[in-house]
Amino acid sequence: MYATLVELTLNKLNVLPKDTLFVGDDLEKDIGGCQRANIKGIWFNPYRTENHTKIKPYAEIHTFDRLLSYIT
Repeated sequence: MYATLVELTLNKLNVLPKDTLFVGDDLEKDIGGCQRANIKGIWFNPYRTENHTKIKPYAEIHTFDRLLSYIT
């Protein structure tokens, strides 16, 4: 269902998944979810928590100012 909702939203915005970045702080829900929809997930990890999952984010940032390097 998640992928369907994401697909509908991207279609409405006329945006392709490969051109989309998603920023989230939950590895499984946010980053894993967007990866299932073929969207690049950037893990916001301000506390520098170790990743003990099989989920590999597109990128990891610890402060929001680092996000600028991915969108410019």
